[in-house]
Amino acid sequence: MKILNFNTNRGKKYFIDKAEQIESVAINGDKLDRDNIVANYKLINNKLDYRDFQRVVKLFDDDIEDIEESQIQNKDIISSKIKALIGHELKRPFNWHITAINEEATTRREREETRLLREYIEKKLVEPIRLQIEQEYAEQLKGRELTPEERQQLQQQIQQELQAKTPEQIKIYMEREFQDVAELLASQILEFAIMEFKLKEKFNEAWKDGLTSAHEFFYSGMFGERYLVEPVNILEVYYDTNPFVKNIEDGEYIVRRTYMSPTDIVKYFGKELGQKKISELVEGYKFDTWVTKEELDWDFREEPFSYQDLRRGIEVIHFQWKDVRKIKKIKRLNLLTGEIESLIVDGTYKLNEEAGDIEEEVVYIPRVYEVFRIGGEHYVYGREVPGQLFDEELMWNAKLSYTGVKYDYTNDLPVSIVDRLKVYQYLYNLIWYHIQRKLATDEGKKILLNMNLIPKSLGIDFKKWMKYFMKNNIGFLNPNEEGNKVGDVVNAAKEIDMSLVADLSRYIELADYIERRAGESVGITKEIEGRVEQYQSVQNTQVNLVQSSNILETYYSVHEIFKRNALERILATTVYYLKTKGIRRLSYITDDQTRRMIELDFDILEESIYGIYLS
Repeated sequence: MKILNFNTNRGKKYFIDKAEQIESVAINGDKLDRDNIVANYKLINNKLDYRDFQRVVKLFDDDIEDIEESQIQNKDIISSKIKALIGHELKRPFNWHITAINEEATTRREREETRLLREYIEKKLVEPIRLQIEQEYAEQLKGRELTPEERQQLQQQIQQELQAKTPEQIKIYMEREFQDVAELLASQILEFAIMEFKLKEKFNEAWKDGLTSAHEFFYSGMFGERYLVEPVNILEVYYDTNPFVKNIEDGEYIVRRTYMSPTDIVKYFGKELGQKKISELVEGYKFDTWVTKEELDWDFREEPFSYQDLRRGIEVIHFQWKDVRKIKKIKRLNLLTGEIESLIVDGTYKLNEEAGDIEEEVVYIPRVYEVFRIGGEHYVYGREVPGQLFDEELMWNAKLSYTGVKYDYTNDLPVSIVDRLKVYQYLYNLIWYHIQRKLATDEGKKILLNMNLIPKSLGIDFKKWMKYFMKNNIGFLNPNEEGNKVGDVVNAAKEIDMSLVADLSRYIELADYIERRAGESVGITKEIEGRVEQYQSVQNTQVNLVQSSNILETYYSVHEIFKRNALERILATTVYYLKTKGIRRLSYITDDQTRRMIELDFDILEESIYGIYLS
């Protein structure tokens, strides 16, 4: 094991030991049924995981193991419901508002409100004087008409009066419209990030993951040496499953395991690895080789991910965890201004009275650390996660770089909408299996003929008689044939009904019920899917839509929380990235094709703490 180039005050052994410790915790603490999650993704892609199908349907049919896998086909009733919810999300407004919530920004807001009030008061005090002067001026004119210039000047004065703000209007303006300069700049940066990283599309990808796997993950930060903003596959992630942790970023650790091509390794970690290490890692890499899950060497479970196939790549594991760090809060006399200042410094700092230090306070705060393990051997970028703030109001609230939420997890494992629909889907498949069997064995109606009525005296044997009967739909009978009785004419033929239409109708009705009940169980009715019956009234349709929306809003609200938290993280990391890269100007085009050019002022940005609100 080797560790390379750490820009931190902790030694390399610390990062190796922590990574191994977290790996061990992930082995014993992982409770997610990843096979079940993979089965869910297959279902929305209209593919059936036969083992999962057997597991669920065995409760309803003990003979299910006798059915061959090739005999079961997936009759999809889930994907249309998931796509309906994705479509509804696409149509929901993506409105957000940034507010600076720290003390300095509040002070600036109060100063602006005071300025507006002062201007109003001054105007009201001056107004009577102005009217008096106008009156005196009118007396001097003695009825003379105003010149065009004088009339224009008077109109301007009236217009200014109409536009003057009253105190109540000022209050409304400050609450709803006013934006501090830091808020305005942060809004422009976030707008840039939304356009640059295609966040609307990526949030919709995460929404689909939430409906399917009951998890939404988003990464925003420096992945190695590159800035990365993207949704994350739940099958790559092991996280802190503490039931008291609502949001993934508030957990104590997270581990992400993925495979990367040599070009991506160079892109994200080339600077740290160096050419020699890169050559060792890519040796033997084949672009056309695929590896099954049985071939993977993965320590987190006895049986690794339930992928059917994985492209062979170079293993990259990202470990991230929280730990405490010693810092000092220093009170210092500014020798130039004579004011007392508060500073936050590293825990190794020594009190310097000559610089004006008065006293120090030792404090331990939570910080987020990370390390990347490449190819199972090389540890790189062991460090505090870049971009963390030391602001006194936020330094106790350390968050991981992976933003995420879980659905329906109280006192149990998370449950997705697909999990709830799956049992109906499998029952639906089982019903259609029996319908197909009935169709295959359906013989229709059969006729039994009296053999004694064939006119053998005319030289017609059974074979010839059947030929006439089948070809011409005519059969010859001779009641006077020797051995026949008169009553035999009446009993010449008998119909036997071997049709299974009645059974098929019952199965089809049951299948329709299962499909309808599946949607109703999660609030995705036929109205949500856009399927309205011919004679259904408009009022009933609207009532059903409202009721379904009330049920589904619980899922949308969790997704809104996820987007808000992700946007707050993306704003912070984007500001850090732009500053470290020395970018001072941004140019981008908005949705309405407006070109924006903004000048960045990081001093103003870093003075404020931002809250993002969605509507």
